[in-house]
Amino acid sequence: MSRLDEIETALNRMVLAYENTLSESEGKWPHPDSGCIDCTCGTVPDRLNTGRCAYHNAKVLLGQI
Repeated sequence: MSRLDEIETALNRMVLAYENTLSESEGKWPHPDSGCIDCTCGTVPDRLNTGRCAYHNAKVLLGQI
């Protein structure tokens, strides 16, 4: 198996895991926010970060982060 095939397989598994999580959550969990510092874990350039999303703001307010 070539490196490209391994990357494609890994990406496909990530997409399937994401779709399964959304379908099983029945709308209980918010979608990842592409501008949230915590949702993206530093994978987005700083200039595109918009701060914490509503989910992570709530966790901060509840003292869970």
